[in-house]
Amino acid sequence: MMRSLITSAAAASVAISLYRAYQDAMANDVLIAVNEFVVLPDSDTQSFTDLSSTVEGEIRVETNTLSVYKYLLRLNAFFLEANITSPIGRDGRRRTAVEVPSNAVPLTEVVLNDIVEATALGARQPQITFTPGCTSHQTLLQYKTRMHEEFMAPVSIRDAVVQSIGPGQLRLSFVVIVHAAVLDLELVISLPKQARALTVNTDGVGSWKPSSSSDREILWYIGASGTGGSSYRNGETASLATVPTNVQEQQRKLFGSRSHARRARDADTQQSPERLIGDETVVLGNLEEYPHAELGSFMERIHFELVYSVNDDANEDSNSNNGGNHRKGKKSTRQHRREEVQSEYGSDVPAPGVGLSYAIAATVSSLTVKKLQIAEEKPTWDPSAHWLWRTVSMTLPKWIQTPKLCRKAQYTTRISQTASVEVQY
Repeated sequence: MMRSLITSAAAASVAISLYRAYQDAMANDVLIAVNEFVVLPDSDTQSFTDLSSTVEGEIRVETNTLSVYKYLLRLNAFFLEANITSPIGRDGRRRTAVEVPSNAVPLTEVVLNDIVEATALGARQPQITFTPGCTSHQTLLQYKTRMHEEFMAPVSIRDAVVQSIGPGQLRLSFVVIVHAAVLDLELVISLPKQARALTVNTDGVGSWKPSSSSDREILWYIGASGTGGSSYRNGETASLATVPTNVQEQQRKLFGSRSHARRARDADTQQSPERLIGDETVVLGNLEEYPHAELGSFMERIHFELVYSVNDDANEDSNSNNGGNHRKGKKSTRQHRREEVQSEYGSDVPAPGVGLSYAIAATVSSLTVKKLQIAEEKPTWDPSAHWLWRTVSMTLPKWIQTPKLCRKAQYTTRISQTASVEVQY
């Protein structure tokens, strides 16, 4: 009895392994990745961003299909000002067309290598027709536009001050407030010239280390934050490769809620930032009709404190082993360094610089994929042309021979920002 169970389990394992290997070999999917990058103005008490910030983005296409498909991609977007270019070469297999809304502000430049047609459509629905190779990874479009009017920064830095705590010692402290789930959260603290870090306190969140490029820079990596009420502590980090399933839901709470009909429709599909585009369904992530979120709301507060020395104590350790006979030399060295600092900066040493960067699983320009349709399909091979595939086609079901085309969309925005630091010497 036991032997038969073991034999059955082994046979089932082999069958599953073979089926998965067959699926990998016969993969039939396409991924539309929308990546954006934006540099926000200095962070202060305002959480809402300056709409003059320019958003740079690109649409990448990754395909691994059994046939050559000609796709019709519909985007949900409204470019207030855009510069659209296409790096796709003049290859007959990669035809590209773009259709711009008639009532939108005219684009400053449209550079697409093989424009097939450009017809007037309704606003917020530009269309792109393209034909990638069966296996390809390429950039379809690059664009520049503005931020969405309802966007609020998911992370802000508050109470950033520098205070004197003793002769030659200063303390930088601030609070990182996370309003919504973010990924790859990292901060860079740049100390002034003639300064040296003494102690660092990150409130037990993330991990920090001196920068390899400069000994005056401190890198504080937090990773994913706000994904479950607390950050990854004690060095545990997360990246875009391990996106928590509730990231998009929490980001949606930041921007507000939509109509009840939209929320009911979105409930079953908005479980991760990478979602299936069905034959007649839409992809979530549209940033439209969002009311402002409460400024006082936050998901997490992280305190940071850095004590550093300036002037007299910056190089004292390097001279501590010289003995009493060199006190006069040490004094003259400190005096010389003090004069150098005062001649360069005046009476006060400048405040440290604080910068942060992070990623969100959404776009800040409201550009999202509305629908991806197959405009044309051309098989790359005939299964009946070879006796082996002819035998396979006779024995295997149709849904195993030709897997259904899997279509996904993925949204990522990398945000960078600096913080204003108040000096209280």
